[in-house]
Amino acid sequence: MTTDFHIAKVIANCYGAPNFSKYGVESRIESRGFYQIVGTRGTTNVRDWIRNLFMIPVPVAGLGWVHAGFYIPARLSFKALAKRLNKSQPVYFGGHSKGGPESLLYAHFAKSDGFKVARAITLGAPQFISKSGAKQLRFQIRQYKNGGDPVTGMPANWLSALGHATGLRHIGNPTAPSDWERHHPIGFYLTELRKLEGRK
Repeated sequence: MTTDFHIAKVIANCYGAPNFSKYGVESRIESRGFYQIVGTRGTTNVRDWIRNLFMIPVPVAGLGWVHAGFYIPARLSFKALAKRLNKSQPVYFGGHSKGGPESLLYAHFAKSDGFKVARAITLGAPQFISKSGAKQLRFQIRQYKNGGDPVTGMPANWLSALGHATGLRHIGNPTAPSDWERHHPIGFYLTELRKLEGRK
């Protein structure tokens, strides 16, 4: 019903105009008539950075090991988010940076709660889940890495055994050197997804 570019636009709009905020997770919920999109922003303040660094994996029943700094806020805030969603309509989830793991966790909670999860995407998301846990995310997932975005390699493997939910889809220049400023910001992901989908 919708494209990854349109999901990414909702994520981008969340940076300036979130309409849902709980436990440090800020999202934008948009209804498109026959479906809904939940876009979750990335890091913007010191509290976000503290949660990002709380990378101790915690065991979660039915999900395996998960990055504590992403799991705890998403788990605590989901009940309030669910009240804003319509179970009779498909829901698309998406997130940028730390919002990527949070959006995948939201999608998992929603699926378990009986919502119709259509797809979930991440843009420049860090690693957050064990291999066994990734197998429990039973919905369509697309994870994007733009050029040399270094965030997708965090936390480093020598610090944590966590990984991505699925293989990364490379957009932009896949051989570009690591560069946060030129590859990680949400605007660059929008530009590359627009090109990918042949939009002007």
